[in-house]
Amino acid sequence: MRAFGDRDGLVKLYTLCFILFATFIAGPAWIPYKLYDPATAAARGLSDSLDYIALADNQFVANPVHRYRVVEPLIVRVFARMHPRQGFFVLNLALTAAAATCLLAMLLESVPLTVALLSSLVFLGSRDVIVATGTPMIDPSLYLLIAGCFLALKKQSRWALALTLLLAPTIKENGLFLFPLIFLFGSLSSRECASYGALGILVALGVREIVDRHFGGAMSENIAASIQHLRNVPGAMQEAVSLHGLGTLWMAFGPFWLILAWGFRDWRKLDRQLLYWVPLVFVQILLAGPGGSSRMAILAFPVVACEVAFILAPYLTPIPCSAAQSAPEA
Repeated sequence: MRAFGDRDGLVKLYTLCFILFATFIAGPAWIPYKLYDPATAAARGLSDSLDYIALADNQFVANPVHRYRVVEPLIVRVFARMHPRQGFFVLNLALTAAAATCLLAMLLESVPLTVALLSSLVFLGSRDVIVATGTPMIDPSLYLLIAGCFLALKKQSRWALALTLLLAPTIKENGLFLFPLIFLFGSLSSRECASYGALGILVALGVREIVDRHFGGAMSENIAASIQHLRNVPGAMQEAVSLHGLGTLWMAFGPFWLILAWGFRDWRKLDRQLLYWVPLVFVQILLAGPGGSSRMAILAFPVVACEVAFILAPYLTPIPCSAAQSAPEA
């Protein structure tokens, strides 16, 4: 990190990388954006998107799980003076690029810039990331939450870890799986983790109460629907051993799954929070049930990116600028 100079140099670097990542993902994400059809969204596994569009239009959502995921739809409704689909595309593009920038910043703590850039593209090149960015889904906010959390753990940023505990339960329920990592490996004390975590849960409950009063729903439906996720586990386990299920899971990272398996030969190089994140992602895959395995598997992107970075690092040694300038002309 010292190679980039002062704070202003880092800000310029991250701004440039943010623009680069947004440009990189914009083209591929434009395809699912243009092909998106609400009439066929459910058949394509994008039924969630219909509920998020409804929330952005201030309409009641019958699904008790999706009903309270209002952060992104509310931002689209308040700030996007355009059709909800267009608003989601612009917002998701920014969120995905921001997540990739946080991932890059985390990698720069261990590897050179060239390696960090290439490894970050593993995340941006995933099919699930491209689809989530180009359609009215809220997964990009979860990507940013996860990448920001791992960056905060790497730099031991107390305020960023506290912010994660406060926002995670409201953004999406998957954010609760970050709590054990912050508790075990963060710089906050156990008392601070408990306080911020409890406050974050209270904020989420408060948001749910506001939503229920606005739409006339009942929070008990959400609790019952969340418990129903446990019934997804047998189906998810059956899918995991089927050819179709393995193919679906393969699409999350494609050939980079092989790199992940190869890289785990040197698993001791990984930070402990990354190692602990793998079984937590596996639990989320099981709870998602059949058809949701790849969307949850992509949440392991910090682990995969780090593995790719450690594999590439020995072969991509940066050339010092002074050496390049002093090279004799032909």
